Amino acid sequence: MIECGIYSWNLENINYDELKTVVNELEINSFYQYVSSSKINESEEFKTLVNYLKTININTYLLCGAPSYAYDGGMDKMKTIIDEVVKYNTENINKISGVVFDVEFYLDDKRYNDITKEECFKQYLENMSKTYEYSKQNGIQFITVIPYWIDTVFGYEELETIVSKTCDSFEVMNYYKSKQIEHMENEINLSKKHNKSVITISELQKEDGKSITESITFYNDGLYKCIENIENILEYYNYDKLGYAYHEYNSLIKLFFEY
Repeated sequence: MIECGIYSWNLENINYDELKTVVNELEINSFYQYVSSSKINESEEFKTLVNYLKTININTYLLCGAPSYAYDGGMDKMKTIIDEVVKYNTENINKISGVVFDVEFYLDDKRYNDITKEECFKQYLENMSKTYEYSKQNGIQFITVIPYWIDTVFGYEELETIVSKTCDSFEVMNYYKSKQIEHMENEINLSKKHNKSVITISELQKEDGKSITESITFYNDGLYKCIENIENILEYYNYDKLGYAYHEYNSLIKLFFEY
């Protein structure tokens, strides 16, 4: 079964009737929900969501991450999240299926620049790989999110290190619409080499005049065009460990009901 997921950054105002309609129509089987580490075992909204998704056969993953996780003290923060997930799964019948770490170290303007980027990347790899080992020791699935351009900026070998050393599976922010197929080539090859599943993520958020531009989002194209591109990627690679995901939930809901 092809994995199909939704990224969700906000627990508030989730309409469960809309959610059920969307996951059924789009054949969603995974839901990546953000909640702060301090609230994993405190939020009744999160627990209710996990329990509801279980009733409709959807796996819930904890979505988390901040640029700071790549730097000093970040590894301890990630390990604390793993501990919280272990605690949650011990105390609840319906489990969190794993953790999705979206650690965009290059967004930390105070640390990351052209001079420091290699050192920043090295620290990122160390924190991610050691936390991944910790998650394996605790039986928690570890998913790493990366941008499509990692191999262009840092090199193919560095991309391979991410795939081989920092995750059980990985997801690619494949946000350059016109080259979504081309930008997955190295990731697919490394997925096959290391026998790890890979997800291509499509952006649906509205343009913001900053990081979200017309070249990366399907917001104005509509959901049909996004789905068409996903189908083209899946058909081109014809690979059983390749799945896809939508970013993010609120935008997907809006586009779905316009679709």
